[in-house]
Amino acid sequence: MKYRALPLSETSVVELADGVNKELGQIEQAFAEQDFVQLTETFVEPTRLRDGLTVFADGTSWNPGSGRGVYTYYGSAWHKLG
Repeated sequence: MKYRALPLSETSVVELADGVNKELGQIEQAFAEQDFVQLTETFVEPTRLRDGLTVFADGTSWNPGSGRGVYTYYGSAWHKLG
């Protein structure tokens, strides 16, 4: 069976846009209410390195240099915070 998308009427496009805008507003509000950052423990080095990237390394499976902890990548190297 071949899939065929149903054509959208003008009304359904407007309804879709309204729904997307409402959802984006809720996401925006959720981010505005955040007053902390929680990092997920990482077990492998990220593949896309860029200055300012901050991670929480487990220190065993992946040890960027000084064991378990929070590291920031800059100047082509990982630097442990604290």
